[in-house]
Amino acid sequence: MRPSTLIIACGNSIRGDDRAGGLVADCVERAGLSEVEILRVHQLTPELADRVAGANRTVVVDAGVGKRSSFRRVVGQAGTALTHYLTAETLVGLVDRLYGAAPDVYLLTVPGCSFDLSEKMSDR
Repeated sequence: MRPSTLIIACGNSIRGDDRAGGLVADCVERAGLSEVEILRVHQLTPELADRVAGANRTVVVDAGVGKRSSFRRVVGQAGTALTHYLTAETLVGLVDRLYGAAPDVYLLTVPGCSFDLSEKMSDR
């Protein structure tokens, strides 16, 4: 069944503020929304293209160093997928190239300042 919304929560749960994506996913999960699928990943990879192509909309949640919170639509761009790390833009470009789809993808960036080994978020 095709999810209405796919949430891809990026980050590492033992790298301080990098766990922000997973914490946002936890909140959404507790809301019990039936048409939402949540994936927890360390980073965006080419293997996610199929899941993004199959969703009505996708929200990527990730922490960013020294950034303010932001929420924006992602526009696909050509890029190389010969690596195991993609930006949200190159992931959308890959979906377009492989599936001929222009999915609605959004990026929620949560500010972070400490990405040291820790299972706790910084005070910020």
